[in-house]
Amino acid sequence: MTAPRWLARVRQSARASWRAWRANRQRRQGDSDRYVGRFSIDYPVRPRPRWGHGSPPHPRLSEIIGRNRTQYAATLQGVTEHQARLCAIPMHAPKDSPEPRWINGALPGLDAAVLYSFVADKRPATYLEVGSGHSTKFARRACTDHDLATRIVSIDPAPHTEIDALCDEVIRAGLEDVDLAIFDRLDGGDILFVDNSHRCFQNSDVTVAFLDVLPRLRPGVLVHFHDIFLPDDYPPAIVHQLYSEQYVLAAILLAEGLKLEIALPAWFVSSDAELAAILEPLWSQPGFEGVQRHGASFWLRTGPAA
Repeated sequence: MTAPRWLARVRQSARASWRAWRANRQRRQGDSDRYVGRFSIDYPVRPRPRWGHGSPPHPRLSEIIGRNRTQYAATLQGVTEHQARLCAIPMHAPKDSPEPRWINGALPGLDAAVLYSFVADKRPATYLEVGSGHSTKFARRACTDHDLATRIVSIDPAPHTEIDALCDEVIRAGLEDVDLAIFDRLDGGDILFVDNSHRCFQNSDVTVAFLDVLPRLRPGVLVHFHDIFLPDDYPPAIVHQLYSEQYVLAAILLAEGLKLEIALPAWFVSSDAELAAILEPLWSQPGFEGVQRHGASFWLRTGPAA
C-alpha cells in the first residue's frame, strides 16, 4: 500500500533532519584539523604591515615600550656576564640531541641568550612552557650550568624536537585542553614561557593564554611570548600565516593597566643600535658569525591587580 504523500514528505524531512544532525555532530566531535589548510571569511582582508618594515613603528606603542630602556640595558648587561657559559654552547647539534644549539632555525640568538640569562639569574622554582623545543634545551642547560633545582614543565601537544627527558613534567595537550589550575603553581620569580600558535581564534591557545591564564597569575611571574615584533607589525615574510597574537598584547599595553610591566622586548632591542651594541662582545666571539642576532621574544612581569 502506497503511503500518503504527506507521510512521505514527513519521512523525507525526518531523514534530512537526521542527516543534518549527524553531519553537525560529526563536525563538532570530529577532527579539529578540518580548518587547517582552508579558511573562509566573508570580508576581504589585505594582510600587510601597517607599522615598521619600511614605515614608522606604531607611535604610541613605541613610546610605551621605550620607557624602560634603562632596565633593558641592565638586563642585556646581565647577559654578558654569562658569556663564557654561552660560548660553550655548540653552534650545531643533532636534532634529537638534548644539547641546545645556537643555529637551530627557531630560536634566534638574542632570544636564546636572554632566556638562558633569565633562568640562570632568577633561579625560578618552576619554569613552565606552553610550546616546547629549543627553548627547553636552553632552559635546561642554564639549570645544569648553575646547579638549579628548577622544575621544568612542558605543555605542548607535539614539540618540534624531542625534549621529554629534559622535563620534570610533560603534558601533551593543547593549552585549551589543560586544567588551568596548573598555573596556580607559579609564584613570584617563576617563569612562564609561551610560544604557541600565535593566532587568536575562538578557543585557541592564544585566547586561553590572554583571557584565562594571564589574569590568574600571581605578582612577580616573568612571562614570555614569542614572535612578537612590537612596536612594529608582523614582517612581510610571514603575513600569509595570519598571526594575530601580538595585536591582543598591543591592546593590553595601549590600555596602560598596572598588571603587566615590560621586562624586555627583544625586537625593540634589536632595532635600537645603542641597546643592540651591548651584546656585541658576545656576537663577536669566534664561531658566532652565523648566529641570528635579532630576537622576537617579549618578556613581561606580572604586578598587583589594578
